[in-house]
Amino acid sequence: GEEVTITGLSADEKTLSAKIDALKGDNKLKVKAYDKAGNVKEVEKDVHGTDGPEISVTKNDTQLMVKVTDEYGITKIEYNFNNEEKTIENIEGNTYEFTLDLVDGENFIIVKAYEGNIKKEYKGKTTK
Repeated sequence: GEEVTITGLSADEKTLSAKIDALKGDNKLKVKAYDKAGNVKEVEKDVHGTDGPEISVTKNDTQLMVKVTDEYGITKIEYNFNNEEKTIENIEGNTYEFTLDLVDGENFIIVKAYEGNIKKEYKGKTTK
């Protein structure tokens, strides 16, 4: 929705770069590049803006409850619980929940959740 003008070539005078925050959801990015002679090249690309999945882990006396949510859908979850690694794929929907049984002593968990190539990570440690 907003137009941004970028000027000032790099030191090699061959490149120009800028970082632009994408709005959440599906967007179109239009880029127009002008050379010194006034020639114009226009490129349009679909861009998906997202914050990535949200991960929450809660504990009761005997279990960890893991909940992953994402407004646009979860594509994969990887987790390591007490050095046991698992991958969950082919997830349908915007929410996925699972429980893990705690062992006596210290328990460690790392959860990586993906929305496409956007990854969020949670790390935690607790004692039973």
